[in-house]
Amino acid sequence: MYNKVFAPGDLNGDGRGDILAHTTGGALYLYAGTGDASAPFKSRVSIGGGWNTYSKLAAPGDINGDGKGDIVGVNSAGDLYRYTSTGTGKFSAKVRIGPGWYTYRNLY
Repeated sequence: MYNKVFAPGDLNGDGRGDILAHTTGGALYLYAGTGDASAPFKSRVSIGGGWNTYSKLAAPGDINGDGKGDIVGVNSAGDLYRYTSTGTGKFSAKVRIGPGWYTYRNLY
């Protein structure tokens, strides 16, 4: 069902770690953390589609220094884009960081 699952930190601002899951069809879903070990995540919420334009997705942490976890993606041309977390389970518009990232096999 998912070809990538990663943990960007707290995306919805509730102080609990969340998980993002990416489908082969390009959909991205948020599983918000609950803090309850018997049911650690809420039901998935769609972030949106079109994420299959990225050959690589990663959650490197807080890139812009606002205390929220961000994600990055590399497209087929090797351009790296940043998606800044809004703290509500959504991301602001993408920002191009730069070219040349196709040379890396993986991002973490």
